[in-house]
Amino acid sequence: MTGTACDGGWESPTFERLNVDGVSWNGVMRRVSLRSSNERTRPVVANVERRAVRIARVRRSGVEGLQGKACGRGGQALLEFAIVAFVLTLLLAGMIAMGFALLSAHVLTQAADVAAQELARHPAPATWTFQEGLADSGLYDETALILPAGFDASDPANGLASLPLVNRMLFPLYRYDPDRGVLRYPGAVVDGPTGLTVLIPIVATNASGVQEITEWLRPIEEITAADPVSGSRLADGPYALDATAMEAGSLDPGMVALRMNYPYQSPAMIASVRVDAGGNVVPSTVVPSAATNRPVAADDSITAAALPTGYTLSTITPPVGVNGVVEGSGANRGDYGLGEVFAYGTAVRPYRAVLSAQGIARREVLLP
Repeated sequence: MTGTACDGGWESPTFERLNVDGVSWNGVMRRVSLRSSNERTRPVVANVERRAVRIARVRRSGVEGLQGKACGRGGQALLEFAIVAFVLTLLLAGMIAMGFALLSAHVLTQAADVAAQELARHPAPATWTFQEGLADSGLYDETALILPAGFDASDPANGLASLPLVNRMLFPLYRYDPDRGVLRYPGAVVDGPTGLTVLIPIVATNASGVQEITEWLRPIEEITAADPVSGSRLADGPYALDATAMEAGSLDPGMVALRMNYPYQSPAMIASVRVDAGGNVVPSTVVPSAATNRPVAADDSITAAALPTGYTLSTITPPVGVNGVVEGSGANRGDYGLGEVFAYGTAVRPYRAVLSAQGIARREVLLP
């Protein structure tokens, strides 16, 4: 066998030996010379020879055609793999991000159901407020939303078993904070009446495309009705047996109605706003051709609503690496816990959605 596949300098081993009608033929194009005293066999031999030559030509032309195609398609498989791998990587990242979102929603729903049922069974005076009943039950501790980095969940004395019930159920949602070196619930770290805890900022985009914090939520709060005059939420809900009709809303007095909030932020996706040619935010009803998606820059110097009474923002100085660059990025970093990821050559906000789950149960034990 000589030559290469592309210059036609070699022949397939298929041509070295042919077997036609039980007769072996050495050499593809060699004429057959058969010695026989019987002249009647010569036409048969000639016919076999012609068939052998035809078969050889067909085989050779087929192989040469394949060789020509293979030589002209060098690198095509690599290009196809590059295109397919890019699409598959996007799909994989999307599936992972969606999986984490579904897991977060499942954990939050379970925690809300258990919290409502257990709080409904806790013996408390009939006139207590939701916050008084929650604090007295020991089901939840807002300072336990922040744990030391060395927290050992398996430790029987100081691990997961030492946390209140609701905090234990929320533990799968805790994230490591490299800026503070702690394990905590996502959100903004604030200094509250009883110590450091977490509040969840609600972010909106104004008409100029700039983000601002419009509201603060607690990870667990009572579901309250809106004031028909001012539109703001009432301070108390239907927990107390003597709750007014406005406070009870569509529920009866003496009901546990709570909501649990979790800021889901994906490091695999980025936040964006739809803007027109002038950079102004446009509503979703505008046709896509008249608007473009612009990534939201990661900037903590934004306008923020006032924190609830008794809470102050706990600012940080993140660790700085080589050349004064902040080390790494994260989906929950920053003073407000809004995170930053690097895309398009700059730091932008990760995709963010505040998940909520509700739990409602009728109070079963009332003290005078």
